[in-house]
Amino acid sequence: MNPISPFGRLSRVPYAVTAVSLLLIILAIGRFAPLLMPKLDGSLPAGEMVHTAWFYWTTGLGLLVLVLSWSLFCACAKRLHDIGWTALPSLLLFAPWLKAILITTLWPFLAVHFRLSSPDLTTVYHYIYWSTLGLRYLSWLMVVVLCFVPGAQSAPKSAPLPAIA
Repeated sequence: MNPISPFGRLSRVPYAVTAVSLLLIILAIGRFAPLLMPKLDGSLPAGEMVHTAWFYWTTGLGLLVLVLSWSLFCACAKRLHDIGWTALPSLLLFAPWLKAILITTLWPFLAVHFRLSSPDLTTVYHYIYWSTLGLRYLSWLMVVVLCFVPGAQSAPKSAPLPAIA
């Protein structure tokens, strides 16, 4: 099983082990990373070293979560192939990335283009945040449900049947 390829099939037990462990790692990073980050609240001496460390820390964690998200996407795509579906529903796993992209690109654009005040921008931010939050929970639900759905007996055109261990 190639963990970075979305092609092929994956039966229930290997998928459950892979998906649940990757999901728990991603959730742990999201929960505990802010506690370990360098503080930029003025408690440390001001200087570029603190800001550089914070930049590298957040960039490194972001790349790690992106790689883990890609592996989870590949596992979900293989599992969806096993039940006879296309891999398109596994794109829901990138909903948190969509939120980050929308907030960092759309928010400043709206501020400049429509000359929105600060309360209006806060409303837009909350709208983007809460609308993509539902997609994130829907994607987690999909990961868990795929652990229990039985695979199809016939091989789809996209992938051969998985080997039974």
